[in-house]
Amino acid sequence: MPMVDLQDAQLFYTDSGRRPEHDEPPMLLVHGWTCDSQDWVFQPDVFEERHRVIAVDPRGHGRSPAPAADLALLLERLDVGPVVVVGHSLGGSVAAVLAVEYPALVQAMVAVEPAYGQPEAVVEWMREASEQFGDDAGNEFAARLQAATEPNTAAWLKTWQAQT
Repeated sequence: MPMVDLQDAQLFYTDSGRRPEHDEPPMLLVHGWTCDSQDWVFQPDVFEERHRVIAVDPRGHGRSPAPAADLALLLERLDVGPVVVVGHSLGGSVAAVLAVEYPALVQAMVAVEPAYGQPEAVVEWMREASEQFGDDAGNEFAARLQAATEPNTAAWLKTWQAQT
């Protein structure tokens, strides 16, 4: 399992695609809140002919034990950048912070349904819920989120969510 050691944690990532020196810029894919890098399972096939594609589980998600500083360290440890960073939901917000705080590492940024401008009550709820991830309460919370899927959600998607 590919992991990168940070100062106080490890991050899981996948790394695929081309690596020629004069190719298109690498891409960094950052998923949304309560998800993991498997959310991007269909995208690398589209991009990896021309790009190196890195998908990461930020701290507290997926296989990783906050992301913008962690992602900057990941890119530095992989000796890659500047990247096109693509973020979905909370990942869009993280991508924006990465671009602002580490401009030398980011060539371009794409935010897909970024979690900007949430009311303070929602932000506080998300903060409290996030603190539970990784322990029994967090696992129970994640199971409740999955159970909330719509009745018409495709069977393959429910199975995939149960495996992540």
